[in-house]
Amino acid sequence: MPGCRPKAWTWWCAQNLLRSVKTDARDLAAMAELMIRGLGRRPELEDGPVARQAVLVAHRRRKIKARRALKNQVLATWDLVFPGLDGCFSDMLSTKVGKALLAEAITPSRVLHLGPERFRAFCANRGVVVDRFKADQVIKAAREAFALPDVRAQVLLEVLAVDAKLMQKLDSTIEAADHCLAEVLGDTPARVLTSIPHVGVVRASNYGGAVGNIDRFTSSAQVYKLSGLVSKLHESAGKRRGGLAISRAGKVELREAILELGKGLRLGDPDLETTPGR
Repeated sequence: MPGCRPKAWTWWCAQNLLRSVKTDARDLAAMAELMIRGLGRRPELEDGPVARQAVLVAHRRRKIKARRALKNQVLATWDLVFPGLDGCFSDMLSTKVGKALLAEAITPSRVLHLGPERFRAFCANRGVVVDRFKADQVIKAAREAFALPDVRAQVLLEVLAVDAKLMQKLDSTIEAADHCLAEVLGDTPARVLTSIPHVGVVRASNYGGAVGNIDRFTSSAQVYKLSGLVSKLHESAGKRRGGLAISRAGKVELREAILELGKGLRLGDPDLETTPGR
C-alpha cells in the first residue's frame, strides 16, 4: 500500500499474511555483497576426531528419538493386550522383568494360569529375579484385566513381537554408538568433561559434538549465545531492557547438552544437591 505510514504498513502486512514472506533472495544478495567487499569468510569445515564425534552424536540422537517413539507405541499396544501391567512398574521397558515379559508376549490368561510361584519360576528361568510382592502385583493386574477377543489379541501380539525385535535392534545400535563415542572421546577436547562427577561418555560427547571446534570461540559467552541460554535483550530509543527469559536462539543440541552437564554437576556436587532452588 503506497503512501501508508510505517505503523499502518506493518498492520496491513500482518493482516494480509505478508509478515512471514520469505526473504531468501534478499538474504543471498546481502551475503554476496559482503563477500564482494571482503567482509565475509569461508566456513571452517571440521575434520578429524571432532567431526567424527559430531556425526556419531547425531546418529545416536536419531536412534534415541526413534526408540522413544517406538517405546510409546509398544506400551500403548501392550496396554490393549495386558491392561494394568504397566502400572506395576515405574518404567516397565527399562526393567529386566518388563523386557522378559515383552519377549515372551505374556498375556493375562497365561499369568493367571501360572500363578504367583510359577510366575516367579518362569521369570527365574529367563534370568530375572522377581520378588513375591511384585509377582502378586502382576497377578492382581492380570485378574483385573479386560480380555480382548482372541483374533484381535493374536494380531496385537504379532505386532508386539515385531516391535520388540525392532527395539532390540535399536538398543544394539545405541550400544554400538556409545562404544564408538568412548573410543573417539579421548582424542577430542570434550574428554576433560569426564572429570566432572556423573558426567560420562554420553554427556561429554553430546557437548563436544554440539559445540564443535572450540578454537572458533574466544570466550564462554559466545558459547552460551550460540546455545540460546542468554537473556533476551530489548533495545529501543537508546534504552536497553534485559533480564528476561532466555532467547532460545541458536543450536538446540548445544543447549540440551549444557543442561545435561548441569544435571550431572548437580548430582555430583553435594552442595548443589542439597541446596533447595538450585
